[in-house]
Amino acid sequence: MSWNSPDPRNFHYHLHAHRPGDSSPLGGTEPTAEDSINTDELPESLRQTIERLELIVHRGGHSRWPMPTVREYIARISAIVPDGTRNTYSGYWRVVEQAWGDRRLNEPTTAEITDLVKQHQSRAAPRINATQARGAGGLIDALRCLYRYAEYDGLIDPSDNSARKVARPPQTRRSKLPLSIEQLHELADVAETTGNDRELDGLIVRLHMETACHRRSPLHLHIHDIIREDCTLRLREESGDLRWQPISPTLLQHLLEHIDARGGSRTTTQVLRDHTGQPVTDRRYDNLHSRFRKHLRWAAEQHVTVTRIRYTTLNYVERQFGKAVSRAYGGSHRHTGRNTLFPYNRPGIYDVARALQSLTGEEQPLAHGPFPGLSER
Repeated sequence: MSWNSPDPRNFHYHLHAHRPGDSSPLGGTEPTAEDSINTDELPESLRQTIERLELIVHRGGHSRWPMPTVREYIARISAIVPDGTRNTYSGYWRVVEQAWGDRRLNEPTTAEITDLVKQHQSRAAPRINATQARGAGGLIDALRCLYRYAEYDGLIDPSDNSARKVARPPQTRRSKLPLSIEQLHELADVAETTGNDRELDGLIVRLHMETACHRRSPLHLHIHDIIREDCTLRLREESGDLRWQPISPTLLQHLLEHIDARGGSRTTTQVLRDHTGQPVTDRRYDNLHSRFRKHLRWAAEQHVTVTRIRYTTLNYVERQFGKAVSRAYGGSHRHTGRNTLFPYNRPGIYDVARALQSLTGEEQPLAHGPFPGLSER
């Protein structure tokens, strides 16, 4: 069929057809209502395209909803972010809400954000792992998270995002330096010989040494997160992500004995509990860290927490098995390189189990891999 044939099914003909005798630079007259296209006769896919374009043109330069106040938007974002994000940033968002709650979200400038960060630093109470930039990094991260969602919602253009333009203070490297073997033994000795619950504190230190988990992960560890057959734990990260972490048979046995000796599942489903069977909280960690500083001068000078134990374990794994295995051991699978095979050849739980076996000197069921006959020697 020719494009110029007067076939009513020919879309090109509908666009350019004109009546005989009309005069125009192209042989026709100015379009009239009779010459307009009846969209009811167009194919369904084309009609949907036209409607989508009309929607884009209609929304151009306009957000999906009026610019909310800072208080309104914090409430909206707090309801949709993961629990880990909410727990991390809620305190900082309260600071922002107190300062600018009734202002529109796009009103605070870069200079005002910088000034708010300085004010927060001057008021922030020193923490045991504080640096000179105490509170600054967390507040900036919270603001960036808030305004990143505003970008997603079309409320703020990325080029106008004031939170992006505020520099985050560099994090000190001292807090991430690994501990020596002697220092690890001293921390374990303090946990097991001081305090009102030595068995619990010793178990906490051993748990962090083997799993390199974050501080909050053991607080959310429940009985059903223990997989006895494979000697693994299902850990919840601060971000809300889950990861399966191999542990030694000795640690598994201690965890099970701890649960049975303190009421089993009758009192709570949480693994770590005190003498009364009640779940432990952050206060247990604060008490443990205080005793580290009280009994060890170097621990007080370096503001040592269980996080330093995590860095020490990951440093050992990196030196012995490489960075990729160390990232997997610590629950991080981020990859910024250009290796397109990374999703297929990145280290897995079997590599982590082999690293744990080297760390503890105990056999781990998963260390032989899915094919024991082909496993690495």
